[in-house]
Amino acid sequence: RIPNLPSLLHERKQSFGGEPLLNVDAIRIISGQISAYCRERDLEYSAGMASNGIFLTPKLADELKSYGFEWVKITFDGDRDQHDKRRIYQGGRGTFDQIFKNLEAISGKLKILLGGNFDEASADSFKGLLQKVLNSKFKEDIFSANFKPIMPEMKERELSAGSACERCTYTDPQISKMIELRREIRAVGIKPTDPINIGPCEYYRQNAMTIGIDGQIYKCIAFIGIKNAEIGNLDSQEYNAVGKAMLSAKPLEHKKCTKCPFVPLCAGGCRADAYNETGDFNNISCQQPYFIKTLREELPSEYYEGAESAIQLH
Repeated sequence: RIPNLPSLLHERKQSFGGEPLLNVDAIRIISGQISAYCRERDLEYSAGMASNGIFLTPKLADELKSYGFEWVKITFDGDRDQHDKRRIYQGGRGTFDQIFKNLEAISGKLKILLGGNFDEASADSFKGLLQKVLNSKFKEDIFSANFKPIMPEMKERELSAGSACERCTYTDPQISKMIELRREIRAVGIKPTDPINIGPCEYYRQNAMTIGIDGQIYKCIAFIGIKNAEIGNLDSQEYNAVGKAMLSAKPLEHKKCTKCPFVPLCAGGCRADAYNETGDFNNISCQQPYFIKTLREELPSEYYEGAESAIQLH
């Protein structure tokens, strides 16, 4: 089933996991049917995928393109040494070299969103990763890059009544390191992801949802597998009470958000983070320290990049 699709002008789909390429048949069935459905009704359709890259081959990349896939997000957790301590095969061998080899083999076929997760031990190693990427065959395929701190694992917990609790998503050292790494990304000629565009995310969009492997529907990918965060299922094709409550979130009712100039950008912050830390997705996860520090650093460069683009268009 494709709920409410006829009312949409543009359908976007992202495959994720686990590892989506462990179940290529599911991608063939789902993506094949949706892309055919959209073509028949003259609906614009695009798809992307978050993958570890281990099973990505030129033949598979060509097949994915035929289903409307335009990009793939590949995550490296630092340079080879740091990555191979974290992302390993079952026997303990590192995966860095195989992923890198696969990306070079599919160069020119799919666009790449370069991702990375860092902690205190691995953060500085991303400079080495970027230097290696700079000399790779797939460098021109990278349309953006984003390196973020490793965040706490989501917890299964009882939903609590609303409270005044709040959570600042990133610590000050994490924000500083993110800004530093964004400088390094620019230094090798790659565009960092927009630091300001961190919300409002799909959580607030009526027709945006995440579908789990069992057909349960969630408002965002972070809630996958959290029983209390299920907002419906494919059989009912309508939001339950939890889903309706999520869509009716009102960040301006929180006293700290009322006069905050950043509310249009964050809408009270990450709801998954608020749930994880307070047990209630209606609480806020304050992004103000992030915006203040990031805007001071990023706004001038973002402004000049936009001005240069405008000049080139004329």
